[in-house]
Amino acid sequence: MKCMNLSRVTCFVLLALGGNAVLAKSGATGTVTIDGVSWPVADAVATLDGEDLQIVFGQKTFDRSAWADDGKFGTFDLWDFVDNEARDAQSLTIDIDEEDGSYGGHNVKTAAGGGGGFDSSYDESVTLTTRDEKRVAGTIKLVGGDLGAEVSFDLAIEKFGPLARAGTPLPADGGEPGKALKATVDATHSGDIEQMLAISHPSNRKEIEAAKAAGELEQMLKMAQLFTPKISKITGGSIDGDKAWVEFDGDQDGHAMQGTATLTRTEGKWYVKGISSRN
Repeated sequence: MKCMNLSRVTCFVLLALGGNAVLAKSGATGTVTIDGVSWPVADAVATLDGEDLQIVFGQKTFDRSAWADDGKFGTFDLWDFVDNEARDAQSLTIDIDEEDGSYGGHNVKTAAGGGGGFDSSYDESVTLTTRDEKRVAGTIKLVGGDLGAEVSFDLAIEKFGPLARAGTPLPADGGEPGKALKATVDATHSGDIEQMLAISHPSNRKEIEAAKAAGELEQMLKMAQLFTPKISKITGGSIDGDKAWVEFDGDQDGHAMQGTATLTRTEGKWYVKGISSRN
């Protein structure tokens, strides 16, 4: 998960927590304009959620390697980009009418957040040359409304749903990644700032130090504790090179939950990249 237009404290918290494991990149060319900002399309994905077909055009490359972190591919995966500094990168989503392949609405992501709707002036904006169960191709031309776009695309259709992670199983206790996760969670809930600094990834360490210098350390700690579940038991996970996923049972706000932590290994040490939870 990336931060968009958030305070340093909130951004740090979200970054510290937020078979076919990697889907192939597909192609699109053209230009999109949102809020007066024009950019060449860097990436595109066609998705199918039930019968709802959408095409998403990104200003940056989507972070496909993270799509399977929580074991499923969903809408919010298309808000994340490979470049960690591209938190404010824009994207445009076009809904395709299932019956006739016409424009069915749109959504945008900008630095200010997201939004969308339907604009009747775009009724003739979509032309499909291919549309079957596996592929969609054609052109989109948006003129005369709040957006601008002139793009062509030829994309495999990816379905939202379960997505297997790569790698091999971890031991039941999570092995070294499990130990790193438990240490990070324990340090957060104990309020041990020095321990948090010692075991945090260098980029997160900078955020902690910046919060300390700005007098925001107490606020940062409260936010981190609020967003960090307590772990009662690590139940396993998987590892693929320098990336690992640790499964656990825990508690958040007094409610039992399960979760998956994503960790990366840098210079031989494991660091928590993000935590996703589910009831």
